[in-house]
Amino acid sequence: MRENDPDDRYSDYPDVSLHGDEPVECPSCGQPSGSIKCYNTLILLFIWFFVVWWPKKDVGCPSCIRGKIAQFCLINIVTANILWPIIILPWSLVLFCMSFSQGHSSEIQAILRDTRRGEW
Repeated sequence: MRENDPDDRYSDYPDVSLHGDEPVECPSCGQPSGSIKCYNTLILLFIWFFVVWWPKKDVGCPSCIRGKIAQFCLINIVTANILWPIIILPWSLVLFCMSFSQGHSSEIQAILRDTRRGEW
């Protein structure tokens, strides 16, 4: 190992990226961001004893993802009705808090890593 080569210190750790927070274009607004997030949300339909949900992944920069979390929360007020304070509100608050973390979310980092390796 060469002493001054920063790449060599990560050669034993293939999952560690030296450029993990490199700016990537936000798929929602098109602005470059070093903090793209990918979160699982859903639309929940609850009618008495009948429950149906449609999972989806929301991707975006912090400001875009917060807007999508708010939309997820508001849409489900009507569709999830009595399950909203039990399931939707706590999950929305968790996602909202996570949107303030620095760097790309783990799923985006994995995609970037695979893209650099040519596996994507």
